[in-house]
Amino acid sequence: MSEKVFGKNGLTIDQMFSERSQAKKAGHSHYFTGVLCKNGHLAPRRVHDCLCVECGKMYRRKYYVPNPKPPRLSEEEREKRRKLNTRKYWEKNKELIKKRSSEWRKNHKEQERQRNKRRYANDPENFIERAKTYYQENRERMLEKKREYRAKNKDKIREQNKRYYEKKKKENLQK
Repeated sequence: MSEKVFGKNGLTIDQMFSERSQAKKAGHSHYFTGVLCKNGHLAPRRVHDCLCVECGKMYRRKYYVPNPKPPRLSEEEREKRRKLNTRKYWEKNKELIKKRSSEWRKNHKEQERQRNKRRYANDPENFIERAKTYYQENRERMLEKKREYRAKNKDKIREQNKRYYEKKKKENLQK
């Protein structure tokens, strides 16, 4: 009859180190002290947690048999749960998320511009509808920003208007 082998190294009790530190250095998964464990087993112990093999078997029988893994959720159910958890996280961390999003947009203006172009190309009606809704909800704030910009950049606006009307004048003369 062949001796029982243990762990990934396939060692028999005779081949195992008697100290955990030696077994760990050698890269073994088990060691054998020859001393009874607290439950009275004379068996090899696992290096990672010092638990004897027999106690490990008892634990698995006690815990895993009465508590089998729950069945895996369907894709649809996982998606529902993910959305619910995302919503809860958003509600809990609303201000932090808004702050981070705002900072990201400020630091990645070109990427944001490209993303908006893709969104518009994919669904122009929805994009326009969202812009209208946003404007209606934030009209006063947007008008105030526009007034501030105009007050700060009078010369720039005057120059833009001048170029615009010169262009219009040329177009009318060509017709």
